[in-house]
Amino acid sequence: QLRVPYLEFSGKPYKTRPPEPELGAWEVPISEGPRRFTEEEDRFLICLTAAVGYGQWELVQAELRRCWEFRFNVFLRSRSTTDLSRRVDQLIVLLEREENIAEGK
Repeated sequence: QLRVPYLEFSGKPYKTRPPEPELGAWEVPISEGPRRFTEEEDRFLICLTAAVGYGQWELVQAELRRCWEFRFNVFLRSRSTTDLSRRVDQLIVLLEREENIAEGK
């Protein structure tokens, strides 16, 4: 069983939330509905995908449903594997765009 967000970064285990980059207030919905992912949910999805591996959407979904921090979050727990993969893909594109801007490309 994974202990996310208690992941290992740079070989050092963190006892609290690992230092993560600010993801910003992204308004990238996956549907036309009024509910959007929060920054905390986005961070968790990125960390979880990094931990279990990109493309392992069934495992990501299972870990999300087991996660204690989101036990009352019906929106996140009810996302399909397709929804999760789309959201992570959107986040990756945004992170790459942010990195390119920081590098001056």
